Amino acid sequence: MPTPKISILIVTYNRANYLKAAIDSVFPQTFADWELIIVDGGSTDNTAQLVENYRNKDQRVRFLPQSIKGGVAHDRNVGLNTAQGKYIAILDSDDIWADPTKLQKQYEFLETHQKDNYVLVGSAVIEIDKDSYERKRYLNALSDQEIRKQILNRNPFAHSSVLFLRSAITKVGNYDEKYIIGEDYDLILRLGLIGKMANLPDHFLKYRIHPQSACVADRIGGAWDTQKIIKQYKNKYPGYRFAILKSYLRILFNTGLLIKDKLWRIRINQYCIFLLNKIH
Repeated sequence: MPTPKISILIVTYNRANYLKAAIDSVFPQTFADWELIIVDGGSTDNTAQLVENYRNKDQRVRFLPQSIKGGVAHDRNVGLNTAQGKYIAILDSDDIWADPTKLQKQYEFLETHQKDNYVLVGSAVIEIDKDSYERKRYLNALSDQEIRKQILNRNPFAHSSVLFLRSAITKVGNYDEKYIIGEDYDLILRLGLIGKMANLPDHFLKYRIHPQSACVADRIGGAWDTQKIIKQYKNKYPGYRFAILKSYLRILFNTGLLIKDKLWRIRINQYCIFLLNKIH
């Protein structure tokens, strides 16, 4: 096969129930010069058979099963190290691309703005539940200036919406495998140190929230990882003091969810919500 312009990376683990919808959202893309790399972290469901069916139909699909479970960041790096495209598109196995023009519009944006040193572009988001019903829509900060103002306070990128410049990822060093959750946030912050960032106003992504989501399954671990990342970029982006305070409140709030005494749990959570609203 000739070298594709875009490498699409899907990392999965026992997500066959969602994986088909994710893969099916790739094929309608109007931009067809891509390869799809699926890295499986040792699934015990029918993921391998599912992917094999796609491979038999389209040679652009590549499958990289891992015999040892190395973690999400490790598996993402396996995909990156295999990718051949000039650009990298991420699609998590439980998410869905909502617009067939996603790759085309993001590719054109980065190609058009090469001289302006843009290294990534994301989009607006449609949040869906486990059954694919829409919960809400939101628009992320669009310009590089607005993104930098808020990026320590909140991650203005949905990972599955982003198209990255692969040479920029190589330059900053791929995903940091010490993070269980937040490896995407850390990578984006590193990329922002060497180039510009943007979001398009289009709702290109259906982002799924369900009980098995990493952000739901390990709320406290994710909150601690986020705080470590924020501290690492203390002097690199504005808004550190508010961001670090908010991170402590997130940890307290998520710890409160685990307290068995219902009254104390309610009091802690109400206090955290009150303080979080105050600092916005």
